[in-house]
Amino acid sequence: MRLAIASDDGKTLSMHFGRARGFAIVEIDGKDVKSINYIPNTFTGRARVEHSEHGYHGSHVHIV
Repeated sequence: MRLAIASDDGKTLSMHFGRARGFAIVEIDGKDVKSINYIPNTFTGRARVEHSEHGYHGSHVHIV
């Protein structure tokens, strides 16, 4: 089984999936971790730091 985990550094979870700088692809066989590969997110502008909370004037809502 393979899992994609949003991560900014390949070691810790990203706090915001949509702004993750990359993804850790973890291959699991039963209880064993077979491999971990980090793939940078080159798709979204937010991941490439084109989005800044201080310079962003749009609105967004976080629902908890």
